[in-house]
Amino acid sequence: MPAKTNIVVFTYHPSTLPLLNFLKKATNIKVIVLPANRDTKTLSPIVLWARKHHIAYLKTENCNGQGIVQKIKKIKPDLNVIFNFPQIFKKDLLKVSPAINFHPGDLPKYRGAHVLNWAIINGEKRIAVTCHFVDEGIDSGDIIAKKYLNISSIDDIGSLSKKVAQTVPALAKVALKKLDNPGFLGEKQDLEKSTYFKRRKPEDGQINWLSKIEDIQNLVRALADPWPGAFTYINGKKIIIDKIKPRRAPKIKAGGYLKNGRKIFFGATDGTVEVIKWR
Repeated sequence: MPAKTNIVVFTYHPSTLPLLNFLKKATNIKVIVLPANRDTKTLSPIVLWARKHHIAYLKTENCNGQGIVQKIKKIKPDLNVIFNFPQIFKKDLLKVSPAINFHPGDLPKYRGAHVLNWAIINGEKRIAVTCHFVDEGIDSGDIIAKKYLNISSIDDIGSLSKKVAQTVPALAKVALKKLDNPGFLGEKQDLEKSTYFKRRKPEDGQINWLSKIEDIQNLVRALADPWPGAFTYINGKKIIIDKIKPRRAPKIKAGGYLKNGRKIFFGATDGTVEVIKWR
């Protein structure tokens, strides 16, 4: 690739800002492509960043539409770069130039959607952020580079997302250096080790109190603010729980609860938890 690679960035989420700051120094960002169906509050940090740095941006309902594909062709990028973009590239767009994606999961084990949430729910102690070539599949392209991150017992989806965002620029530096080699092809994914995770829905967050405390804590951490949150009901009223803590007392039967003023306790199969933060 040329010394200053011409790129198009596909994104939508503010967590991309650290990567954009790196790419601005390391490459020539020709345009940023945003999904048109995302709310203004989410998109505005990217839009403001683009305006500040005098970089063009456009919004699209479909990145594979001929109008967008033709615009990208005219730009003639050396590389399309994807991070947090909710649309799948199809053949015509992939023909324009090579594309790479920064996926917040260890491929091929964590393919699919909401994999950071799933990793916390599954009790993982570490994850990998993976840079891979994009093909017409979902997270199935050859691997360029990985960086591993530890998941601590106090990490929730917010803190883990920040760790990923801060890691991606260093991963991008490694990936771009590898791509400087014209013969570099990446590493094939082992299909026998692949697992695909589905997109989570708000209703998936209901807590099953007939579970172990660790499993309940993992669900709560995985869906904490700014996500919709793990939830339960008290006297028919829904409460969203962002943090719980195991307690030795009071003793409560699994599935039961005790409300004492502002304090709320629930019983799990292996003990009691106190609700520390809820909404």
